[in-house]
Amino acid sequence: MANVPIDSLLATHDEPCMVLDTDLRILAANQPFLRSFQLDKGDVLGQPCKQLLHDIPGVDQPHRVGCRHEEILETGEAQSFICRLRGSRIPSTLVRVHCTRVMDDAGKALLMQTLRPLEGEIDGVSRSGMTGDSPAMMQLLDELAHAAAKDLPVLLQGESGTGKELSAEFIHNASARKNLPFLTVDCTVLGADLFESELFGHEKGAFTGSTRTKRGLFELADGGTIFLDEIGEIPLSIQPKLLRALESGSFRRVGGTKQHQVNVRLVCATNRDLWSMVQARQFREDLYYRIAVFTIDLPPLRDRLDDIPALSRALLSRLRGPEGQEIEITPAALAKLRSHDFPGNIRELFNVLQLAYALSLDGRIDVPHIRYQASSGMMMVDPPPTPVITEDTELNGLSARDKAEAQRIRQTLDGCQGNRREAAEQLGMSERTLYRKIKRYQLG
Repeated sequence: MANVPIDSLLATHDEPCMVLDTDLRILAANQPFLRSFQLDKGDVLGQPCKQLLHDIPGVDQPHRVGCRHEEILETGEAQSFICRLRGSRIPSTLVRVHCTRVMDDAGKALLMQTLRPLEGEIDGVSRSGMTGDSPAMMQLLDELAHAAAKDLPVLLQGESGTGKELSAEFIHNASARKNLPFLTVDCTVLGADLFESELFGHEKGAFTGSTRTKRGLFELADGGTIFLDEIGEIPLSIQPKLLRALESGSFRRVGGTKQHQVNVRLVCATNRDLWSMVQARQFREDLYYRIAVFTIDLPPLRDRLDDIPALSRALLSRLRGPEGQEIEITPAALAKLRSHDFPGNIRELFNVLQLAYALSLDGRIDVPHIRYQASSGMMMVDPPPTPVITEDTELNGLSARDKAEAQRIRQTLDGCQGNRREAAEQLGMSERTLYRKIKRYQLG
C-alpha cells in the first residue's frame, strides 16, 4: 500500500475508524468514531486502545485483542473479528473489527481499524443471552454471524448445555429472515407416529383422532427458520421424508394429496456424533450432507472459564431476592466457580447458582454456598480433580469426543516437533485455542 497521510486514510471511511501506533495508542479517529461513542478528540488521542475500549476499573475481564494487533503488525495480514467493547467511557457494545497494517507518509507501520457495531444491525443480539468476552466466545459469535449472512443450512454441534438454541436464535435474528417466524422442534419428544404430523401437518380424518386439518411447522415457518434440536433423535423412518422436503421445498400433509411449497431455512443441533451415526447406519448419509452445509462447534464452558463472572451475573439476574433486589456473588465464590470443569456446561452453572442462592440466607453468595453435583447424584462441596493426560497414561475420565480430541492434538504436536503455531494451523484452530486445550488436557 502506498504511503499516505493519516487524515487521508481516515477520510476514506464512513464507518467508525481509528489509527493506532505500534504501542497500540490511538493516533487519530474519524468523526463517525467520535459520534458513535460520544467522545471528543481529547478523550481519544494518545490513549491506549485497551484502556479506552476494553477496560472497566474494578472489573476482572480478559484482554486479548492486543494479541491480534501484534500478529497483524508482525505478519501484515489483515484480520476481521468480533469483539466486545466495554470501557469506563464506552458502553458494552459488540462490534466487528476489520484491522489492517498501513504505512504513513513517513514510511512508518501503523494499524488502521474500522469498527462496525452489531447491536444496531442485528436485532436481538444484545438480548440474545449470548454472554461472554472470551476468545472462544468471540470466535463462536464470529462464526454465527458469518452463518447468519449466508442463507444455508447450519448444523450446531456441542455438548448438552452449551447454548445451541440461543445460537440458533442468534443466527435467525442476524439473518434476512429475522422478521419472520422462528420455530423450534424438540426431536427428543416426538415418536415416529407424531413426527410427520408435527412437521408437515395432517388432513382431517387422516388418522384416528384427527378431527380437523392441522398445519405443520414447515407451513407455519414459511419464509422463516425452523430449528430442529437434537436432530440425531429423528426416527430413521422419517428421515427420507425430511430430506425430500428439504431438497424440493415441498411436502404433503399426512393423509393429503396436495403439494405445499414453502421456503424455510433449517438450523439443526445435536450433542451426538452424527458422522459416527452415519457410519453405523443410524443416520442417513444424504440427509447428513444436506443439513451439515455450515457446521459450527460450540465450545464447552470449560474452554471459556473467563466468561464465568459475566455468565454468573447474567444468570443471577434471572433470580431476584426479596423485593426484587439483585443477588451479590463474592469474588472468592466466582474464583471457586472458575476452578470447576462444568461437565453440564451453562445448564449446570445455572443449577449451581440456583442452589447457592437457596443456601445463602442474606442473598449474598459466598464460597460455602457453591456446591456441585457428582455424577452419582451425591453432593460435592469441592470440584473433582481434572484428569491428567500424559504419554504414559490412558485418557480415562474423558468423554469419547474429548478423548479423541486430546489424542489428535498430541499426535499433531508430535508431528510438528512441538511447534504450536504449525500444529494450530494443521488442527484448524487459533494458537490461543490450542494453548487452552493443551493446558486443559495437560499435554505440555
